[in-house]
Amino acid sequence: MLPLKIKPYLINIYEEIDDGNSIIEGELSCCGKQEFQITYDGLVKKSILMGTYVYLDVNKLVLEAKCKHCGRKILIFDSSIDGFSNYEKNPNTNVSRLKSFDCKKCNKNNYTVKIKYEYSDVQELIEEGIENVDNAYSWIWVSLKCNECNLEYRKLIDFETA
Repeated sequence: MLPLKIKPYLINIYEEIDDGNSIIEGELSCCGKQEFQITYDGLVKKSILMGTYVYLDVNKLVLEAKCKHCGRKILIFDSSIDGFSNYEKNPNTNVSRLKSFDCKKCNKNNYTVKIKYEYSDVQELIEEGIENVDNAYSWIWVSLKCNECNLEYRKLIDFETA
């Protein structure tokens, strides 16, 4: 169980079941590589406890990865269409406001991307009449590691969708 738009690009998948909830995580891959340029729409915030993270800007948060080898764009997360609250919505193609997420240490934009999803009990989702359970995740975490200087952005996105 993974969002269908991400499933073909996730490798090293690990799944754990905790009290009926599923936690699924993996690394983004394209062309057999884990090298992506990252763009976003949201507010970049910094805190001592959380580190650097991207948060909603005018009720919208978007993160997109572009393969450094073939140029394929993979929409990792869009708060207006993804997750439990939005599992039936159609994609919004307006991504013109995306900004480059350059590493604060080396100013490059070349990352390995790790994504983690939390799903409620699948049987409960089905009983609630949710047909597309793959996109009905309740939480998403996205972490980045700069492939140039190894700086890590743990939980760049830490977002509840339910």
